[in-house]
Amino acid sequence: MKKFLPTLILLIVLIGGYAYAKSENFFKEEVKTDQELFAVKSADVKELKLGTGETTVQLKRTENGWEMTAPEAYPVEAYAADAVADSFGTVTVKGVVDEAPANLGEFGLAEPLQQVEAVLADGSKKTLLIGNPLPVSGTTYIKTGDANTVYEADDTMLANISKTAEDFLDKSVFNVEYDKVSAIELEWKGEKWTLTKSDPAKKAYESAWKLGDKELKPEEGSGVLDQLIFLSTDRLPKKRAEVDWTAPELKMTITQTEGAPAIYEGKIDNQLVRVAKTDGPFAFALGASDMDAVADKLKELQTAEAAAEASPSPASASPSPAGQ
Repeated sequence: MKKFLPTLILLIVLIGGYAYAKSENFFKEEVKTDQELFAVKSADVKELKLGTGETTVQLKRTENGWEMTAPEAYPVEAYAADAVADSFGTVTVKGVVDEAPANLGEFGLAEPLQQVEAVLADGSKKTLLIGNPLPVSGTTYIKTGDANTVYEADDTMLANISKTAEDFLDKSVFNVEYDKVSAIELEWKGEKWTLTKSDPAKKAYESAWKLGDKELKPEEGSGVLDQLIFLSTDRLPKKRAEVDWTAPELKMTITQTEGAPAIYEGKIDNQLVRVAKTDGPFAFALGASDMDAVADKLKELQTAEAAAEASPSPASASPSPAGQ
């Protein structure tokens, strides 16, 4: 019996080792790092739904780009929606955490923190659920909507698709074609100015301008245009109907070489001014100080022109030799 004892001990060790290895999934084929979950082409994504509950954002691709259908029909920055569609189609995983989890709640996936759903051109849906962060910094638990396998994914990648309504908002307040602007009539806090492009056929930075009757250099006129037209909001707009438009402090008409003039008005609300087209559905928030800065620039140009006209020329200021 003693001569079989070493063999018996070795057999027990091998069986124990095999059982341990199997329990730790040593024999399971590992998922390749950076394996794509969906492998969907961006152009095939026709609708996007992001978020959970009241924070859900819904986007739909149209012939003209994208439109938002929830939470409101806010104007959409097309490139932001395109970027999410592209990132969703190339979501990758760092590895498998659990192929058959007994409790998805342990991973924050029973009630996911974020959910992203894409409707494809063929009508099928792909869903990604985003859960809790892993103990390892920079990674998060995720799973697809049609399977229970829990994966590990990189936070940087997930940030590209974990977006809110603000991230998709077209933040431009004055939507006009820059080089087609031919005149701006502006009233702010009771003061009025008219900025006119001298040669509407030229680009903004090539044409001379007029501020009232005062001639402006191309860089002066286009500088005011830049400061005004490129103002943007940093928050979701209010519905126009939610703003009291009694005696608006801002009135502005932007005339372009094509189409009807764009007419805006604005109402001061504490440190903000709510700006809306007279026929538009939303009022966008700007800092009242931004409009003050535009007004200050216009006053500065007026003052500079007036000072230049009032100052005598060198010839008239210097006495002639005969008069000395």
